[in-house]
Amino acid sequence: MAETNIQRAWIPGAKWLWVDTCCINKQDAQEVTEAINSMFKWYSDAAVCIAWMADVSTAHDHEGFKSSVWFTRGWTLQELLAPRVMIFLSQDWQVLGHKSSDASRNDQLSLDFGVSLNASIAQVTGIPENVLRNFQNGKSLSVDERLAWMDNRKTTKEEDMSYGLIGILDAPIMANYGEGEDKARKRLLAEVRKDDTYLEKLPIAQGAAFDDRENELVSKCLPETRVQLVQDINAWASSKKGQCIFWLVGMAGTGKSTIFKTVAQRFRDRCHLAASFCFKKGEADRGHASRLMPTIAAQISRRMPEVRQRVILALKENPDVVRKSLKEQFEKLILHPLEHLNPSPASGSAWVIGIDALDECDETDIDIVIGLFARLEKLRTANIRLFVTSRPELPVRLGFVDIPKDTHLDVRLEEVTKDHIAHDIAIYLRHKLAEIRCRYARMYGTDAIGHDWPGDDAVKALVEMAQPLFIFAATACLLLGELDEDLDEALAMILNQRLEASQLDRTYGPVLEKLLLGKTDKQQENIAHEFRILVGTIVLLHEPLPVSALSRLLEVDEIKVNTRLSRLHSVLDVPAVGDHSRAVRPLHLSFLDYLTDPDTRKKTSLWIDEVQTHRSLAKQCLRLLAEIRPLEQDLCSVEQPGTRRAEVSREHIANCIPAHVAYACGYWVRHLVEGGEQLCDDGQVHRFLRTHFLHWLEALSWLGKLSGAISFLSDLSPLVEVNQGELLLAFLADARRFLLRNRYVIDLAPLQTYSAALVFAPTQSIVRRHFENCIPQWIRLRPKVLSNWDAEIQTLEGHGEDVVALAFSPDGKTLASGSYDKTIRLWNFWTGEEICKLEGHSRAVLAVAFSPDGRTVVTVLSIAFSQDGRTVASGSSKDFSASTLATIQSWDIRGSKERQILEGHDSIVASVSFSPDGQRVATGGRDNTIRLWNAQTGSETHKLKGHSGVVKTAIFSPDGQKIASGSYDSTIRIWNAHTGMEIHRPKGHSSYVGAIAFSSNGWIISGSQDGTMRLIMLEVAISSDGQVVASSSYGGLVQLWHTRTGAEIHRWQNVGYVKELAFSEDGTCLTTGRGDLDITPYVSLPRRHDPPRQSPQALLHKQWLRYLDQDLLWLPKDYRGVKRESYENTFVAGQASGAVSFIRLKPDCIHRPDNSKS
Repeated sequence: MAETNIQRAWIPGAKWLWVDTCCINKQDAQEVTEAINSMFKWYSDAAVCIAWMADVSTAHDHEGFKSSVWFTRGWTLQELLAPRVMIFLSQDWQVLGHKSSDASRNDQLSLDFGVSLNASIAQVTGIPENVLRNFQNGKSLSVDERLAWMDNRKTTKEEDMSYGLIGILDAPIMANYGEGEDKARKRLLAEVRKDDTYLEKLPIAQGAAFDDRENELVSKCLPETRVQLVQDINAWASSKKGQCIFWLVGMAGTGKSTIFKTVAQRFRDRCHLAASFCFKKGEADRGHASRLMPTIAAQISRRMPEVRQRVILALKENPDVVRKSLKEQFEKLILHPLEHLNPSPASGSAWVIGIDALDECDETDIDIVIGLFARLEKLRTANIRLFVTSRPELPVRLGFVDIPKDTHLDVRLEEVTKDHIAHDIAIYLRHKLAEIRCRYARMYGTDAIGHDWPGDDAVKALVEMAQPLFIFAATACLLLGELDEDLDEALAMILNQRLEASQLDRTYGPVLEKLLLGKTDKQQENIAHEFRILVGTIVLLHEPLPVSALSRLLEVDEIKVNTRLSRLHSVLDVPAVGDHSRAVRPLHLSFLDYLTDPDTRKKTSLWIDEVQTHRSLAKQCLRLLAEIRPLEQDLCSVEQPGTRRAEVSREHIANCIPAHVAYACGYWVRHLVEGGEQLCDDGQVHRFLRTHFLHWLEALSWLGKLSGAISFLSDLSPLVEVNQGELLLAFLADARRFLLRNRYVIDLAPLQTYSAALVFAPTQSIVRRHFENCIPQWIRLRPKVLSNWDAEIQTLEGHGEDVVALAFSPDGKTLASGSYDKTIRLWNFWTGEEICKLEGHSRAVLAVAFSPDGRTVVTVLSIAFSQDGRTVASGSSKDFSASTLATIQSWDIRGSKERQILEGHDSIVASVSFSPDGQRVATGGRDNTIRLWNAQTGSETHKLKGHSGVVKTAIFSPDGQKIASGSYDSTIRIWNAHTGMEIHRPKGHSSYVGAIAFSSNGWIISGSQDGTMRLIMLEVAISSDGQVVASSSYGGLVQLWHTRTGAEIHRWQNVGYVKELAFSEDGTCLTTGRGDLDITPYVSLPRRHDPPRQSPQALLHKQWLRYLDQDLLWLPKDYRGVKRESYENTFVAGQASGAVSFIRLKPDCIHRPDNSKS
């Protein structure tokens, strides 16, 4: 049939018909490459595609269709997948059927689609039906799964086996016929995986996904159970008007995780699951939210290619984003990438992110997580939803209270009718008991158990005992599933608990009773002792451990541990013998509650004394770190002192610091605190710190847990006995100062613990004196440092430019900083960690303030918080030109959302302040005015005139009745806050007033440029032979110094302002720009044409002293100098304070990297 007849007969409404076999010039290599890379898109953009099956005789030849050679050709794979509609024609041009989704039919073309062939094609090709309906669903599958679709296909040219996958894998490469199939496949995969290294660096939480092996013991809902609830969840996800969040809430043991796994599995099977994260209390990566965002970002990157590139771009632009605040991680790795997501799959269902057991997350993170994910509401086009489960704990409830009600749908499992719960538990029990009956019959013979065991009465009794807790039914079945010879006796043991026992007694009592059954008193005593050591440790660990690590931590033989755990599978998740990757953990948190409940002590000898167990664990952890496997310097054998933690793989760190050592490092303090052990001088803790404190800090740094050490040291102090721990208290206080001062660099490069941290510590520091011998030998001349700690506690580094604004939160825990880099940063005041970076200003942030409740911060040229702490206002200017209006921005801090913009000032806004009741805002500007605003409506209420210069600060009095303002006109003015009338004008300042504060009793404190501070600047020069350094300062002081000793040689007073400083060519004088200074009486220097000075080798590179391109020593800000020079192995820095620092290296002691190893 001619093409014109095809067009007339089949596509009467089409204007163009393209035939791939005759529309490409195969002699033109460039055109071939362009066509190969474009073909998939051509097919996907077409209104309809037609495949003529030359070997299928008639429209009724269904077997012929399935066996057609068309399904064995390589190029037809993309022809099958790409089109929205594919119509198959037989040899006689009759319609066989079609491949499409119902939503893909084009009503403008009157076509005969025939029957759907999706099921038949899926059977033939192995490609899932949902992918055939919509190829977008296939993008969530792995590369290997998509590569497998080409298996058993053939192409004329071998390279086409890879070229035919270009569009399917979205990996454009040049066509290069003649290279061979292997090279073509390698190039294709290299293009696909070129950016995988960025995603591989994401610190994901192992075992967090619902289908990870760690969660395999969590069952799914059986057929005919939870039917209505699952339907409701599916309806929510499918509805275009559904709320952003579905919150499933229920008490412990009601089956939330089972429902979660069931729903997540269904979403995944339909390619609607974007990501999942299952929190688990007590586990390092899953007990808090620090790895939540990277884990979800990694999953959505695998399932959504268009999002993947955005995540990779975010990691390229900011590799440290995974160490930033939850807010910044969420925005950069999840929210912003998802903004570019195409509408969700054609079926209309949303992409769903699932979070299970949110209540098991650290409670300080819970409300933040809820608030952040509520922002998905804005992504209505992409249609992203959150399905979350939790207990009804207070932090979770408060988190949902703080977000709009219309953003979440709440369903409480307790509100499900009792009949529905009983029905579902009965189905579960009958199913599990039938499995147990069959296995028992296979082991002991069919005569050993009745065909209807355990009988309806027993099932009904078990159902009654279980309600409303599925955990009881699950534990009972696990216990019976151990298949002891007398199954009826085990069942009777469970049923006997129903009258007098509590719900948890019924659940766990039979398990414990079974361990002691038939044992003598002595045997029971031994069993109880071993149980308390082993199981007590397992349930109280802050992070679960594999059996191998558990045995090393407790010094118990691994075989013995496996033997003791073999009878506890009904309450513990116990990995197979020899499996060192999986951890032992309780199946349910209620087991811990039961074992440590004081009431349990009256019922069984297997009760766990929580306090005593914590004490024993603390002692065992310290024994491990100090004696069994003592910590040492350079734990990871990296050798290079400047090696960054981020440069060392997690696998290498895990090999060098095995799980039991990592656990002991991270948790010995917590066990000590929870055990309430009293500490004294020369005790176990004091001895450990005196020997291994620096090793411990290094280990924590490698493990990414260094910030926790600050609170650890603070937590230890209250445990010290007052009259018996003076030395220990002094060590802890000094250690805390040491860590606060050096947290940044130790966290960045762990081996700097022994170099930068020690070298720049005061000479009388207890830590320095204890570990002086750890300072590297390659530091020959050390810089002069203070004798004792000064008033500075720590330096917070992160801003890219000068910091010009600071504010404390009301509780003193958070510090806000504003900078010329246009950002605000929030810091944990106690640890120095950066909590959050707030971006959005187009100019420098010159003022920062917290709201009274500490939950809102305002920044820019000026900032202020509302009294309720939920709103912050900031003043800025979009442009420094006079014609541009200044703006005041109001922000909702918890959601980081801009609420309103107030416009009115004629120039830059320099000051912002809230009234105590939060109803009014006062702003001062460069237009010399103060303006009052209604904080709720944003309308201007008063304009206060009087100042003749920029109003740098304007604040309300504590009672809200007055406003005090300070200006560049050197005056302070007091105004009536209600009328705007000037009340008073205090005098006294001779220069501009930059700061004003009201005390609680109404006194006014002001700060002006007429204060006593001054700035000293230095010039530094080094002689041609590197032996002498000269420095100058504003005070007219010029000094000469020995570079080898750092000692002063001579000084000249009152020289005057020295703009430049240099040694003369003949080495006899110093050129200052204000005359030459004769140096010959003090030093003898060679002429510059004498043996030339060598190129400097000790150089300052950013924050590091570098030698031969190797970062050796991190320099604190004060030691980087405002002027600096270097000669060979000596570095000299002149400080703003007027001091001069000398550091000399000893090259033969420096370990040089072996470049040949690369």
